[in-house]
Amino acid sequence: MPLITDLPCEVITSVLRKLDNIQFLLPALLACRYFYLSYKENPSSVVLDILRQQIGPDLIPYAVAASEVLRLPRPRTRSSVKQLLDVLYNDPGSLVPQIQVVPLGTVIEMGHTHDLIEGFADAFASEAWALFGQSERLLLSAAERFRFHRAFYRVELFLRIFRGRGSRMAGQLESEQLELFLSRHSPWLNEQLGCVHDYLEKRFSKATLDVVSHDIEFGMLSVDYVSNGPLNHFKQLWLSQGIEFLSRVESEKSHEGQQTFLNSAFGGSQVGLHDALTKPYDTEIDDIRPLEDYSAEEQRALDPREDKEDVDMGPSCVWRALHDRLPRPEWVLCHAHARLRHRAYVLWDYKRVERHQMLSSFVELRDSPGESDDEYFKAFEEMHESFRKRSKIWLGGGRGYWDKGA
Repeated sequence: MPLITDLPCEVITSVLRKLDNIQFLLPALLACRYFYLSYKENPSSVVLDILRQQIGPDLIPYAVAASEVLRLPRPRTRSSVKQLLDVLYNDPGSLVPQIQVVPLGTVIEMGHTHDLIEGFADAFASEAWALFGQSERLLLSAAERFRFHRAFYRVELFLRIFRGRGSRMAGQLESEQLELFLSRHSPWLNEQLGCVHDYLEKRFSKATLDVVSHDIEFGMLSVDYVSNGPLNHFKQLWLSQGIEFLSRVESEKSHEGQQTFLNSAFGGSQVGLHDALTKPYDTEIDDIRPLEDYSAEEQRALDPREDKEDVDMGPSCVWRALHDRLPRPEWVLCHAHARLRHRAYVLWDYKRVERHQMLSSFVELRDSPGESDDEYFKAFEEMHESFRKRSKIWLGGGRGYWDKGA
């Protein structure tokens, strides 16, 4: 009976190339020495073929950049960060060959990060689509899938670059965030990052509500579980830790496990993505002219570079239509547009927007009154009352889960 080891190594290599996830490569190599020897004939080529199937050619440069930033010499310098971002935005294809010189473990970690991003991005798209009340099952176009995934990669890349640089003067750090990263994007691309921010914040809040609102120590520390955005520095700190951290928080099912893991972020650096996105750049901060008053030349200048990766006009058209009456400081993460961001309004293809008359829905949401503040203030008062009760229990030596009804 023929054995698999009787096959030429070229055949074994061809089989390995067909793996659809880099996580499967190491178990395959450990299963048989002949598999490993076949792989060693051309390891970088095998790895690259697997990543092309798992991640996709257009997103590989972002995956490499997200990995490379963790390998930059510490402390990271402005020049090293700028060089990496210049390559990613100006010549992304040149990042791909770097896969050939990194250890297999690093490549596997790259694939793991992509799996997390894919899971979060696809869940966001599905949840946003469901808010339209459509009976039609969501099938993302290739362009939409890339757009959602790229937005999550950009958020993760931003957090990785600026996390750990909190010892710098705040003003200087904010300047670097704008100049090195966010100024490369048009306002609608930065609003895509705002959509990701809001989704991650909402998902994190849901996953941690029970622990944060009932843990005695968190009550003593007055950990806010009601507010969102920059008003809640606890959530901003936790979101700053990145997608791996958020995924692990969700996977912790016990009160003690999640509380301990959340505590591990205390003392870490807060990146402040929300604040960075809302800072106007390349203009005077007191420019209060609405978008509709901008000249044609000023309108064209809003897009600092041609987005060759995504040429669909859906995001820009929707964004322009919904911001015509707003001044520049409200172009990204406008508070009144939260419901639009929940619906991923700047991430859909123009064809989808047209076919489902989504723009009229967005305009109606924009112009309709939001939720009453009464519920928010009631929740805020209850939270502060719980702080008082939990602090008292803490001072008496109590720890763990606080039963509100006890």
